[in-house]
Amino acid sequence: MWKALSAFWAEQNELQERLLLLNRPWEEEYLHWADGELHGSEAPPADGRRHSVTRSGWCPGDRFAGRPTP
Repeated sequence: MWKALSAFWAEQNELQERLLLLNRPWEEEYLHWADGELHGSEAPPADGRRHSVTRSGWCPGDRFAGRPTP
């Protein structure tokens, strides 16, 4: 039961992170690694927060480039 609940919350967290990134399209321009490629053209802010990708490495550019989503 605990394993199923943990997996459920991890998936919910991933979906929330994706939604936040889709609502902030300007963050796609921050440099980040996704799918083994460097994306973006601007240095990310030095506030220590993650930008442009979710914890699993998904970035909004993946869906536009025709790459499969994990």
